[in-house]
Amino acid sequence: MARRTTGLPALVGAFLGSALLLLGLPAPAYADSHVYVSNAVYHDSGVFTLISLEAAQRFTTGGDDKHELGSIELFMNGRHTIEGDLEVSVHAANKANRPGKLIVNLESPAATRWNLNRFRAISPTYLEPNTDYFVVMRFRPGVEISPGVDVGFPATWNRAPDGKEEETTQSGWKIGNNSFLRERGTKFSWTVFSTPLKLRVLGPNAPPAAPAGLSAAPGVGEAALSWADPGDSAITGYQYRQKKGSGGFGNWADIPNSNPSDVNANANATGYTVTGLENGVRYRFRVRAVNDRGNGEVSETAATPLWPAPAGLAAAPGHEEVELEWDKPDSGPSLYRIRAQSNGETSPAVDVETGSGAKVAGTVSGLVNGDEYTFTVQGVEPDVFTPTSAPAAAIAAPLARPLAPENLRAAPGIAGVVLTWDDPGNGTIQRYEVSTDYDAAAGTGNFTLIAGSGATTASHLVEDLAGGTAYTFAVRAVNASGEGAATGKDATTVPDAPTGLAAAAGDAGAALRWDSPDAAAIIDGYEVSTDGGQTFADIDNNDLETVGQTIVYTASELTNGVEYTFAVRAENASGAGAASDPATATPIAVPAAPENLMATAGNTEVGLRWDNPDNSTITGYEVSTDYDTAAGTGSFT
Repeated sequence: MARRTTGLPALVGAFLGSALLLLGLPAPAYADSHVYVSNAVYHDSGVFTLISLEAAQRFTTGGDDKHELGSIELFMNGRHTIEGDLEVSVHAANKANRPGKLIVNLESPAATRWNLNRFRAISPTYLEPNTDYFVVMRFRPGVEISPGVDVGFPATWNRAPDGKEEETTQSGWKIGNNSFLRERGTKFSWTVFSTPLKLRVLGPNAPPAAPAGLSAAPGVGEAALSWADPGDSAITGYQYRQKKGSGGFGNWADIPNSNPSDVNANANATGYTVTGLENGVRYRFRVRAVNDRGNGEVSETAATPLWPAPAGLAAAPGHEEVELEWDKPDSGPSLYRIRAQSNGETSPAVDVETGSGAKVAGTVSGLVNGDEYTFTVQGVEPDVFTPTSAPAAAIAAPLARPLAPENLRAAPGIAGVVLTWDDPGNGTIQRYEVSTDYDAAAGTGNFTLIAGSGATTASHLVEDLAGGTAYTFAVRAVNASGEGAATGKDATTVPDAPTGLAAAAGDAGAALRWDSPDAAAIIDGYEVSTDGGQTFADIDNNDLETVGQTIVYTASELTNGVEYTFAVRAENASGAGAASDPATATPIAVPAAPENLMATAGNTEVGLRWDNPDNSTITGYEVSTDYDTAAGTGSFT
């Protein structure tokens, strides 16, 4: 059947290029192309009229049974247009292995497209098995074609070397390098370039088979359907329907752009994403193909659209572990699964129930400090652990706890004990803590923050300690992973200052007395100062007299008449403590014996008189009535 066509590709060249034919099932044998041209007239005026052009492609049926011919597909690829008539028919092969007896004319499609065109058999036609046949295509442009005019295919006019234009005959047409060449000697030639051409012979159409391999990949509020390409060019599109939860299936709906044959609009020929679904609800989907014979068989699959990915995911590194925390959604999964991957290895999954708080948290332990891990958090179905939400990811590296401080030193002083240690050069350290009751054997103690400490801190003054007391100090560093190991150090504080110092002047000396700082304090001895605490000298413990908590000492070898400012301090193996408050005294000589003592008896009394010694230091006199001159003793009042 002839059909007047507008907008055809450059079929003149296309018919002359390579061609491919397939005949339904079973698979056909392949044969070389055979192209024949007739009725081409050339004029010496430089213009020729192409009356018609005919191309034929041989194919061989396979198998042992007859094949019903349904249609032939012609794939044309070209850019040029030309008006003309296109006829397609099937012929038996004659003895010369050329198209012979007409088997059937094929009906042209309603509109010829640039790519795939299907020509259907006008009447039921059966082809013999293992037999050669030809598909014959005839194209009649019916217009004049001259060099340099774009009328459907590029033409090249070649002049002979002597510049003459000579007439040629129809003989010498041949196929070469995807072009159709007519030549005579080396004088000149016409060259018509072909475009790719593919043919496929098909059996009669039947409703399509059910889509194979149908699956549904859930997404947030959607499900991505996919199926295998059946390779059935008779399919004109696909349809789907869906069922929500326990409800019924809805109406069939066309899947847009699902015609496999339409190369310009076939994006959904093997898959389609259904959107607008409710998260967390089970859906069932049915898909079928459609062709000219009707609706195909149905395939079915199911999917549950996912909840959104966990929001606000944060990772807090710890020692050989990382804690993950995210926002609890108003509606969402009841169970989450955390997976950690590093260096191609995946750690055991950690499952976390949603709980009732505003946050959901889980910790992945058993990790390698310093290695970077990718953590994935996703809602899962309890027991079966299939995903119920989109995943969220975070990257973190577990952080080793700080090592114990090295070379811890303790220097007791009056203000307290100064602890120093080596700077570890660890930038992850956030602070240091100190303990004054550390049990080294148990590794325990009450630790308090060293205020203002950080990564570069390497010393600390411990204050408010009891004087003369033995302590076991310890220091440890802290980072985001927690407290590091502690280092301990024993030290005894210096004694506190004595209290209640009093000084009583004597002849070339002074009697000092004070209270000990603490009966339980560790005190090895005392030191005394006669210059207000500028210098101190050790006191021989044998010169000390202890009465309860009171200490008595007589400072000697002093200068009478000179005022001295005394201070005392206690000492132990750690050093001397703070000095007491000062006390002053001025030693004085003992008055000489009164001279020229005279006694005058009276009635029941005796009057005594002696010489004035002119000694201003004398503060008073004492008298005895029973003085023993030999012994130098008596009771004085």
